Amino acid sequence: MIKRILALGLVLIMSLSLLACRAETTRKQAKYKTYEEIETAVQAQMETAGQTLSDEFQKTQTKMGDSFDGYVKSLTDIDAWYALCLSESNSLYAMLFEATTAYYHLIADAGIEEYKTWNDAMADCYDMWDDAMSDYYDKWDDLLEDAYDLFYDIIEDAYDTEGYNTASDAWEDMYEKYSDAWGDMYDLYSDTWSNLYENYSDVWSGFYEGDTHVDEMIDNTAQKKRQEADEDQSEKQSKKEKTSEVKETNAEEASVDFKAAMNSYEEFFDEYIAFMEKYNNSDDPMSMMTDYLSYMQKYTDTMQKLEDIDEDSLSDADALYYLEVQSRITQKLLTVAN
Repeated sequence: MIKRILALGLVLIMSLSLLACRAETTRKQAKYKTYEEIETAVQAQMETAGQTLSDEFQKTQTKMGDSFDGYVKSLTDIDAWYALCLSESNSLYAMLFEATTAYYHLIADAGIEEYKTWNDAMADCYDMWDDAMSDYYDKWDDLLEDAYDLFYDIIEDAYDTEGYNTASDAWEDMYEKYSDAWGDMYDLYSDTWSNLYENYSDVWSGFYEGDTHVDEMIDNTAQKKRQEADEDQSEKQSKKEKTSEVKETNAEEASVDFKAAMNSYEEFFDEYIAFMEKYNNSDDPMSMMTDYLSYMQKYTDTMQKLEDIDEDSLSDADALYYLEVQSRITQKLLTVAN
């Protein structure tokens, strides 16, 4: 949870820094004389960022090899690579903000008397940053997927060589770090795309109304985003305080009803796993298809019930029991997967 809070803080800092760097952008935009120069620079920066992540991952992979021992010794390098993914993304996204702002200035300087002319230029600008974001997304998403597959295969083999407990602990740690890294990258991507789109939309509206004061329009967008962020933070704080009040009134032991519900979920998975083992070892699985489909439906329903549990509303004791049952269920499901 602490790591997640820190990561979300980084995303917020990135979002605010994108909105706050107009003065620096104004100073730098003079280096761009044409739309083509900006488009070329954006494409080059996007490719460089993706290549940097790929090269560093290859170095880590080579150093690690395909053994569990090599994986364990490379955990610090893996963490550093995840951090690099965020830092390279920060640099690229900041550059996109600079580039799009410069693009808007060139459009304004060329004049907005002809609607088709400036509207076509705005469409080209949109395509430029949207394509760059999309291509970069594909790059980092593929790299993180490759990393996950590599780590998964190594840990899968470790169940035979290192024992269940060691491999299981390694898998949980690996998945948590991968999940956090992917989530952080996606949050940063999503926030940046939203910021770029709002800037684009507000500038387009300004041009349509005859306004060419690009910096003022972007400042207004930044002020609006800051206000929304403040309101969102206040709402979260209020919700957190209410949740704390609810937890303080709850019993220190897991409630009887909640514990019974979680036990029933775990009992279902015991039945499900026993059936799947029988199904996987059967010489005639088609004869078990009706039961199989029935268990799949029950599995879907049970997973949905687990997903619907509001962890924030649980007492400390209920939350602890929830995690205990979830952990046992996960370990049991791994036996089927193996």
